[in-house]
Amino acid sequence: MPGRIFTEAERARLNDFPTEIAPDDIVEYFTFSDYDMEQIKTCRRDPNKLGYGLQLGTLRYMGFCPDNLIDVPVSLLKYIARQIEVSQPTELLKIYADREQTRTEHLLDIQDYLGYRRATPIDMEILLKWLMERALEHDKPLLLFHLACEHLRSEKIIRPGITSLERIVITSRQEANKITYDLISSLLTEEIKELLDKILIFDKETGKTPLEWLRYGATTNSSNSILETIKKLLFLSNFNVENWDISCINPNRRKFLAQLGVVSGYV
Repeated sequence: MPGRIFTEAERARLNDFPTEIAPDDIVEYFTFSDYDMEQIKTCRRDPNKLGYGLQLGTLRYMGFCPDNLIDVPVSLLKYIARQIEVSQPTELLKIYADREQTRTEHLLDIQDYLGYRRATPIDMEILLKWLMERALEHDKPLLLFHLACEHLRSEKIIRPGITSLERIVITSRQEANKITYDLISSLLTEEIKELLDKILIFDKETGKTPLEWLRYGATTNSSNSILETIKKLLFLSNFNVENWDISCINPNRRKFLAQLGVVSGYV
């Protein structure tokens, strides 16, 4: 059963507005067209116009609307207020934020207007398969989370809760690991297994394992260093290492596995 990968602080941040929104993003997602303004003007009171406009742009920008509207960046709130010609936007937003039923009704109306819909079980299955392909390239949970959010937004599917997406990210990473293991296993001939076991055996004469010996390249161009490098090349050549075909594994995945080996102390 998938667990959790984000801390409480990370979950809170992912459920809220960004601390800052780039000016280009503000212009792209929160500049209202004539059609947008017609929608906004169906609200009669200034707090409702401001809140409606904020939720409209936010859904376009984030793919969902945070529950806490008060934490919206001030620069964004002022940008929206200028367009719909209302003053004291901070005070108006406080009034709007207290009207939960109105906010919900507006958000449902905005979803219809923008063509967004709730995620279905099939949507989540498709997302998992899509994200699993990304996980074969990138293993960082937060990056995969953001990629999933972008994919949902591009499909105009409202972003599900953190817990649901967290499970998707965890499962996609687990599946990517399984696929990688299966690919690598198919390459492991008896000869290769023999080599991998051999290079992990501690050599009392050298005081190190063959793997430790192999991992360090020449640091000088002296004759001893050149001869030592040739010895390593001949050692690897005996096992036909230069012809090992790992092209079936994504290059980024190979880098990740190499880094994992370093952290684990194997390379």
